[in-house]
Amino acid sequence: ENVSGYYRISSFYFAKLIIDVPLVHIIPSIIYTIITFFLTGLRQSMENFFLFFITNLMAKIFGSSMCYFIAASTSTFGVALVMVICCYVTMMLFSGLLINISSILSFLRWIQWISVFRYASNVLAINEFRNLTLCLPYDIDQCSMKGEEILLRRHISYTTTWDIWKNIVALLFISGTFFIMAY
Repeated sequence: ENVSGYYRISSFYFAKLIIDVPLVHIIPSIIYTIITFFLTGLRQSMENFFLFFITNLMAKIFGSSMCYFIAASTSTFGVALVMVICCYVTMMLFSGLLINISSILSFLRWIQWISVFRYASNVLAINEFRNLTLCLPYDIDQCSMKGEEILLRRHISYTTTWDIWKNIVALLFISGTFFIMAY
């Protein structure tokens, strides 16, 4: 159809994005968020729910954008699959969850700035641990730790609202960059 001139590649690409975002990303993300947010026992507030939803949605959209780019860049499924796995594993390693960023060799630390998992986990950590007091179980009135201590140990800045939104903007920027490169 494209070779016959029925439509241009841009028409196909934008139509695919317009259909994919609501049907493949937004609706499943709403369902996933409703189920996991309440089952995992996260702090119950509309702000926390909204941030959890936005973060999961942006991570899902990033995954799609990276897969679009890699699929457009390779000719075989096997090569694309290996490239996606390598990208995901690299981003997970440099997110700060599996390995503390300060223990990574200094010449490799720059990879943290392109790790989508880092930005998503930072938002989720701030969302859960900011203004949280952790107490011992079994109704003991001893509260020995503040959630902010966890954020400080992970070197996550959390004091302003911008500390959350800069991570979400980074997710949006990286996703948009991959969508543009895929085109």
